[in-house]
Amino acid sequence: NTGLHGFGQRWVQRMVELDPPGVPTTCMYITDVDTPLAWKFTDFLTKGVLTQSTPGDGTVNAQSAEGPCRLWATTQESPVKLVPLRLGGPNHVSMLKDHAFLDAFKRVLLKDGNNCVHVDGGRARLKEEAPLCKCSLKTEKVFCGSSVVGGRKFNITEAFTKCSMPYCASNA
Repeated sequence: NTGLHGFGQRWVQRMVELDPPGVPTTCMYITDVDTPLAWKFTDFLTKGVLTQSTPGDGTVNAQSAEGPCRLWATTQESPVKLVPLRLGGPNHVSMLKDHAFLDAFKRVLLKDGNNCVHVDGGRARLKEEAPLCKCSLKTEKVFCGSSVVGGRKFNITEAFTKCSMPYCASNA
């Protein structure tokens, strides 16, 4: 047992005892940046080798970001909403300066249904307000199932008129 091992044990115990917030909660997290998950080390003196990456924001894996929120959704009466974001590049730090993230955040705070992130892979346009949105990647269109229902630039109201679960993708 090392001091680091004891620290880890105490930290896990604190997390187990952490109560849910008890208020309506929205968890927003990035899911389209390759994020290191596992490393292999031969000793403490050399740099480890990355052995596994998963979706996230480049710092926090999506599964780690959504884990507490999924738990809270089952342990508190107030609603918990998960909002995964595919922003097409912004990461853990740069999202704080990204127009699409800030627009989505503002619309969550204002309880505005015209939030482009309600379309998986959708984001706010830089020079136009919602309901005008666009897909994160230039090669994507809006799909409903396997049918194209909109181009890269789309009106979120029209997208939901055509489909209950529209999403952005290059191919269906």
